[in-house]
Amino acid sequence: MLAQYFLISKTTIDLNELYAKKGKYNYKNGFNVNAIITMIIAGFLCLGGNFIPLLKPLYDMSWFVGIISAFIIYTVIEWQHSKGTLFAKAPKLNEENR
Repeated sequence: MLAQYFLISKTTIDLNELYAKKGKYNYKNGFNVNAIITMIIAGFLCLGGNFIPLLKPLYDMSWFVGIISAFIIYTVIEWQHSKGTLFAKAPKLNEENR
């Protein structure tokens, strides 16, 4: 959620699209697949140390590891999905959208 809001949406959410049936925030069958993939990978990094001794240091700091790894993984996946336009300059808002 942090990466989506701060990096991808650039702190701007289009409320009309948010509630539109086929808006830009509508994902595959209502599920954001990129977020689910991110959750699985970050969850494995955090909780894997409980079962795999090599990952024990990550498990000891699981909250930080989870936040940082999920932020990075989700940003990379979305960047690949958007074909490198993720960090393009955000368009200016017109008076109607403020």
